Parts: sequence; C-alpha cells; structure tokens
Amino acid sequence: MIVVNRIEDNINVSCRDKEYNVMYSSEKFEDLLEISEKSLTVKSMAELTDLLDEVEKICTESLTEQIEAFHKELTYNPVSKEYFLKLNGTICNVPIPKAMVWRLEESIDKKIDVSPLIKNLKLVLRNRKMLEGGIIAKEFFARYCEYINMTYVDPSKVNALMDEGLSEDIASEKAKTYEVKITQEGLIACFKTSNEILTKYEKDENGNIVEVNRYSNNVTKFNADTGEIEEAEDTKDSTKGEDRVFTPYMMRNTGDAFYCEGLNGYDKPGHFIKIGCTHRLPNWTYVNCDDKQSCVKGLHLGGLSYIATWGGADIHTCFVDPSHIGAIPDYSSDKAIRVIQYYVYGSLVTIDHNIYHSSEYAKQTEDEWNVINEELLELYSDYKDEIKETVKYIKAI
Repeated sequence: MIVVNRIEDNINVSCRDKEYNVMYSSEKFEDLLEISEKSLTVKSMAELTDLLDEVEKICTESLTEQIEAFHKELTYNPVSKEYFLKLNGTICNVPIPKAMVWRLEESIDKKIDVSPLIKNLKLVLRNRKMLEGGIIAKEFFARYCEYINMTYVDPSKVNALMDEGLSEDIASEKAKTYEVKITQEGLIACFKTSNEILTKYEKDENGNIVEVNRYSNNVTKFNADTGEIEEAEDTKDSTKGEDRVFTPYMMRNTGDAFYCEGLNGYDKPGHFIKIGCTHRLPNWTYVNCDDKQSCVKGLHLGGLSYIATWGGADIHTCFVDPSHIGAIPDYSSDKAIRVIQYYVYGSLVTIDHNIYHSSEYAKQTEDEWNVINEELLELYSDYKDEIKETVKYIKAI
C-alpha cells in the first residue's frame, strides 16, 4: 500500500519500509495519488514493485530539484544518495560527509539559509589535504565536518536553568551550543588561550636595560592650572586592547616563533599575540599535520571545550580559514586543532578595542589564496592526473 499526503508545502509518501518528503507541486501530487490508487488494486508483488519504483523515481528526482532550488551550489545524487558541492556547473568529486548531511537536511526542511555553511565547505576544499585527493581528502573532509558539528553543554547554564524549574535533560538541551561558530563568510570562530605580558624592558638611569612593570597602578590625573585631583585610574584597565601584549598560554616564549602582523604588530617573528593582528607561522614545515599526534608543532586553537580545560588563561576570540588547518587530532582531550594561521579579533579580558569584522579577514585570506593557488597546485603536481576534477573545482572557487 502506498499512502500519499500533503503537509503544508511538502508531499509525504509512505510505502512499505520507505518514506519520502518532497516539495509540493500539483503535478507531482496528482501523479503520486494516481500511483497510490493503483496500489490498492495490484494482484502481485511484481506489480507493486513496479509502482514502488515509479514512486522512488518521482521522489528522488524531485528531491534533487528541491535541493538545487534551495541552494545553487548544492546538488544531490539520487543513485548514491550523496550530496555534492557544485559551482558554475562543476561538481566536486568528493561527497559531503554524512556528519554534515543531517545539518543540511535539517536546514532544508526548516528553510534555514545554509549559505555560510556552503561557503565554509568551499573553503575546506582549498585545504592542502583536500588537494591530495583520494582517501586523504575524504578522511580529512569527514574529520573536519565532525569537528564543526561538535556541541558543548555549559554546566553553569544547565544549573541556572534547573534553578528555574527545568529538568536536567531539558536544561542540558537548552544549554547546548556548537563548539565553534561559522561566520557569514564561511570562517570558523575559535578561541586561543594566552597570558598577558605584564612587564616590559627600558633603560634605567645608568643606561642599563631592565625589566619593569608594564603598567603603573593608580595614575593620578590633575588639573594643570589648579592642581586639583580630577581622577585616578589603573593604567592596565585604561590601556586600549590593541596595545596590550599576550603570549601563548602553554608555550610562552618557547617553540617556533610566529609572525604577528597588523597595525600594532611586529616586523620579525616572535611569541606575541595582539588583538587586530594576523598570527602565522613562516610556512607549512612548522605545522605537524598528522591527525594522530597531539601537542606537536603548529599554532593551537579550539572551541568551547578547549578553553574550559585551561583555567586561569586569558582567552582570545579568533577567526580561522579552514584552508589553514593542518590537523584535527583524533584523540586530543581538549579538542584542539593545529593551524598555520589565525586572526585575533577580540579578547574576553578586555573589551576596549576596535570592532573587527570577519569580512575583513575573509578578504585578506581570499587575496592570499589567489597568490598561492598555482604554487599549491604545483606542489601537488604528482596528484594532478588523479584529482583533475578536484583541481578544476578548486580553481573555479
């Protein structure tokens, strides 16, 4: 028996052990109703099988049309039942991993815009591991999608909601959020742990270089004409965020030096972190890209679980382009990732700083991609024949 119902803008079809939900159109609805009526009069299993095949054909073709109408850079293969990214008619030969399919299907069902998610997945295709093609590309794509789908339950929010009378299960569900967020440009928003550098070097009265406190407490402001005290302030609290200097929480001034580039950055590599700056290693030889190793070379960032493990650290908010990820360790207890580059746009310890939009950093990484595109493709020339379609797709991006 084949049962057909219209539910708002969708058609629901139930037949044996399968169920389909497709976008409504009067033509499809009438065709499916006709098949449903025929199913009531069949005399053999062979006749029913033929009708089931008709239903599957109509519904799978409709699903592909529905998905492509929902977003022009998405397509669906009804034979393999896989989603693919598509750009200017070129279909990526690596299917979207299952870890991401449910998120896309839920968005399609609820008519939620997936443009940021699609942009994010397109940036992943620029990653060096995707350029290698084959099993390496598939494994990294799957690992990445699992990473950005990870959720975190904030214990403090759970307790607060339970105090309001909610059960633990409901409170936990309401307190759940994604570990990392995706910006409108497809970047991921992560966190970096650091320590503020509270000292600096200057010359003393004898001309010797000495280490002194970076901030002087209780600077008193007074009226130059009357001598009256107007206010007293802590110079640390009054120092603009961009002028404050931090260093990595664990490595501090050890490990490989990295560039801190921006208006308040430095000319040479060091171990400094500043708001409004891009932080990058000189090249990929400074990043251990083995997903099976943790606590090795590279710049380390993470999501909400990551910062929850580092008590006492200062926290910076950062943008990361997925193409800059070198490794996503599979047994990292703190769920850290290793990258070659990230951009610090804020801090949880100081709010007195400028606003940095993800679009600005996205434009910067886009310019960089245009410069290094051919260089990367040349680097992986041995794979060109094997991944011709992937390279064609990446170039189109």
